This record gives sequence, structure tokens and C-alpha cells, in this order.
Amino acid sequence: MENQEIKTLEQILAEQEAKDQQKNEDVFSVGLSEEPKKSASVIIEEDVFELPKEIDSDAAVETPTEEDAEEQSTDTEVENSDAEQEQEEVSNEAENEEASQEEEEEEAEPEPIIPEREPRPRNTVGVLLGGKSMEHEVSITSAKNVIRALDKEKHDIVLIGIDKAGHWWLNTDYTSFVEAAAEEAEDAKAMSEEITSEFGQRVFIVPNEGSKGLLVHLDDLTQTTEIDVFFPVLHGTFGEDGTMQGLLELMNVPFVGADRLGTAVGMDKDVMKKLLIADGIPIGEYICMTRENRDSFDFQDLADQMGTPLFVKPANAGSSVGVSVANDAASFKNALDEAFRFDHKVLVEETIKGREIECAVLGNENPKASVLGEIAPKDGNFYSYDVKYINTDGAELIVPAPIEDKKVVKEIQAIAVQAFQTLCHEGMGRVDCFLTDEGEILVNEINSIPGFTNISMYPQLWEHSGISQTQLVEELIELAFLRFEKDQANLQMVD
Repeated sequence: MENQEIKTLEQILAEQEAKDQQKNEDVFSVGLSEEPKKSASVIIEEDVFELPKEIDSDAAVETPTEEDAEEQSTDTEVENSDAEQEQEEVSNEAENEEASQEEEEEEAEPEPIIPEREPRPRNTVGVLLGGKSMEHEVSITSAKNVIRALDKEKHDIVLIGIDKAGHWWLNTDYTSFVEAAAEEAEDAKAMSEEITSEFGQRVFIVPNEGSKGLLVHLDDLTQTTEIDVFFPVLHGTFGEDGTMQGLLELMNVPFVGADRLGTAVGMDKDVMKKLLIADGIPIGEYICMTRENRDSFDFQDLADQMGTPLFVKPANAGSSVGVSVANDAASFKNALDEAFRFDHKVLVEETIKGREIECAVLGNENPKASVLGEIAPKDGNFYSYDVKYINTDGAELIVPAPIEDKKVVKEIQAIAVQAFQTLCHEGMGRVDCFLTDEGEILVNEINSIPGFTNISMYPQLWEHSGISQTQLVEELIELAFLRFEKDQANLQMVD
């Protein structure tokens, strides 16, 4: 366009007017309307823009009528209605697809919780029971049910009772031990049984070649007993807090349940809650105090922060040992005094309005969740040690938990498995949750070695999931062997 002549606007309009006049002269037929003027383009350097058409001043400006407005409004309403209908159809399709998927999941054969495995050679199981903790008696009752459930065709069973002073006693006659207990009722008398020197021979575990645990008889050091796998049924401190697990790991023997890290984390509720928070798992509000800083906490300040009543509990205890409810400053002080009897750390927790839901978890790398159970305390009581084991009429255990919304059930099960893995657990664990009145799911705690008494929730949950107590304890032993074999393989790779 370098050689193109650039015309002014006046020149362009003049030429256009001359052309129009020539056209008018060429019109012979009367009544023919004048040809509309065409718009002109103006070239300014290399940019082109279009001039607006001339408007006839005599022409009337067309104004929309009411009918036009109503028609336009109707068209808009129709368009909106069509859009809403289309959106509704998409939503319905999504709901139908989701419902269809849920039906397919229900119809599909579920993956077995316990896969088929090759049977192992007959082996010796050492059941650890009793212990130094406040839950000594509960441990004995749990152990009796574990012994009853063990498959006698697959195992030789050896009992290792630990008295409250920490001494180990060996008993190879499990039959009389279990049969005597079968005649006793599940009441306070049955729960008062202790391990004493009458239980058997004094022993202790020492390192051994290979993977068998070696128990040396202290009254005759030449006499020994070998154990293929240990089954700790020890509740509370010095059994469920990583101490026993660390000893068994040091002895290089297989054992049932979480390892020293998992059990230690599971016992210390303060550390447990911090790990749950770090992994995004919701919990209730709480604070932790020690003997040294307890006086810096004021009841009224905590009540204003978390409401009342407040729950006060030892950080390292189980079975609701040392747990109290505080409604005022006086009861708060008494609750702290009681909790500090059992631990140097104490938790103060908010009261959560809702339902107590429990879920059993089983497995190592790929754990499975059971059906859910609900603890329904009566008369406004909380699930105390007395209600759990002495006055068992104080609460109702409901299995399965009456939760109609299947999505909520699956969500609780998923959270239970997530908590199990976050807290480094393997083998077994029971995850206790709250389902609040607002529908929120909060994790309360994990129990690393859950009870196996006649009224304990863990075996009941698996029975309602289709797994008998014998199948359950046999799977726990198999999981112990599998983890040990995996750990040994990892050690060989390092070497």
C-alpha cells in the first residue's frame, strides 16, 4: 500500500454523491424506491474502518411495543426453564449413576477379610497375660477367651503370667486354667483374679539363635522352653505401651499386634492426638498438662474455652482408668488429683454431644474395617471402668450400630483405617469415634490391644462381620508371622 493514494473524507463523500446522482438519472420506472446508500471505507495508512450508514431524518425510530416486551420476556423464561430442566436432567443422571454404582458394589462379591493361605506347621504360642498395670485383672479375663479360641490342632499353648511385680511365671497346663475360669461369672469376683507364684515356674526370656523365643527356668537354668510366636494380651502400661513389644523385638521373635512404635503412640493419647491432627483426622478439643504446669490452668478459663462438663484422664492409661468428669473448680481439682495418680501427663477434653461409635481394624499393609458398633451409656453415665467390667448393665452395646446412612458408615470405616495407619498400627486395633449431633465424625482414640472379654467390642464386631473368634486369633497369629518374615527379609537386604 506504499504507492496507494490516500483520499480525504471529503473526497470520498463527493465521489459517492456523484455516483448516486448518476444512478438517479438512470431510473426510468416511476415508483422504484431509491437504492440505499452504501457505507464507505476510509483508508488511513494500513487501517480500514467502516463509516456508519446515513440515517433518514424522516424515518421513524422503531420503539418496542408491550407485546414485543412480553414476547421477549416469554422467550427468556423459556430459555431459563430449558436451562434448569437440562441442569436437573444432568443432576438426575449423576444421582442415578451413583446409585447404580452403589448397587453394583453391593451386588459384587466383597473381597474376603481373611484370604486363603497355606497352613503353617504346628507351632507353640506363648500367651502373655496379667502384667503390672491397673488392668491386670482385665488382661487375665481377655487371655482366657483368647486361649479358648486358639485352634488346639494347630498350636501347643504355653501361658506366661506376669504378676504385679513384673515377675514371669510359666504354665503349660492351660486346660485347668481355662476350665476353672469357665465356672466363674463375669463379675467383680472374676475380675479380681491375679497371677501369683502358684501359677507356675519362674522364667524369663533371653536371646536365642534363630526366631524362637527362649524362656529360661530360673529355678533350673538348664531347663528351657521355646516359643514360636508370642500373643500379648496385656492391657495398659508395661504391656500395651511399647515396652513389651520392644523387648520382644530385641529378642527377635514374632508377636501379635502393633510394634513398639505403634503401641507407644497408641498409649500416649497426647502424642496420638497430635499425629491425628497432623494427618488431617478430626478430633475433639483438648489440652494437655503435666504435674509441673497444672497450677497454670484455671478451671473457669478451660470451661469458657471448651464448655462443661470437662473430661479429665491420664494420658497413658486404658479402660477408662483414672477418668473423671468435672463440673466445677472443686471437682476439677479432685479429677486432676485422681488422674495424676496414674500418669505424669493428664488430658482435659471437651464433652462431645453425640454417639460413641467403635470400629475394629485387622491387617498389616492392607487393613480391613469391621461393621460398626455403638456404646450407649444409660442414665447419662460415661463408659467408665465400672460400667465396662463390673456393673455391665450401665451401658448397652449395639452391634451393628443403627446408622441408616451407608455413606456415613463407610466414612467412619475409612477414617478408622486411616487412623490405624497414621498411628503406625499392624495386626489389630479398635478405633473409637464420636458421631456428633451435627453429623461430624471425630476420632477419640485407638486401642492397640483391645479387650477379648465376653463383653468386649473388638471380637463382637468381627463376629458380626462374619469372622469367628477362632478365625480372628488365628489370623492375628498369621499376621504376626508375616510381619516378622518381612522384617527379616528387610534386614537381610541391609546386610
